Amino acid sequence: MLGAGELVGEGRADVDACPESSAAESLEPHRVANYLLETARLVHSWYHKHHVLGEPDHIMQARLVLAKSARIVVANALAVLGI
Repeated sequence: MLGAGELVGEGRADVDACPESSAAESLEPHRVANYLLETARLVHSWYHKHHVLGEPDHIMQARLVLAKSARIVVANALAVLGI
């Protein structure tokens, strides 16, 4: 099992959509910070529960893609905040 379903299933329904534009329009940057915090919490929980290395190759590769994708999302949210 990849564990990706748990990563998505554990979060709120809106965690997959970064609130960048609505936060900018309403001058509420805390929305992006909250999104970032929730995303980091979900990724940490997923990573703790699901081994990436030492799994069968197809599972390991899929989990590496998921981890890399999470890194990109976090980096983008940090960039939006100017961090």
